[in-house]
Amino acid sequence: MTPAPLGPLTGPAAALVALCAAASLLTAAVESRQARGPARAALAELGTPGAVLRTAAGLRAGALLAGCVPLVWGVAQLTSLALRR
Repeated sequence: MTPAPLGPLTGPAAALVALCAAASLLTAAVESRQARGPARAALAELGTPGAVLRTAAGLRAGALLAGCVPLVWGVAQLTSLALRR
């Protein structure tokens, strides 16, 4: 059985999904940055080294990616099921 050809809206739909996923990640990052502003200021006032703050930021970014990458992979797998029929 030959696979069905992709329709004319497949490319724009894939681009829209990718843009929405990127926008969600950026929104989460901005909200996280705004929420931790007072805590960061307090830590800086206490004399916390910059390396500690950078390490914490890296850990937060890693946690965000660790949560979003499996979700994006799952959505991609579910989307591809429709193309396999």
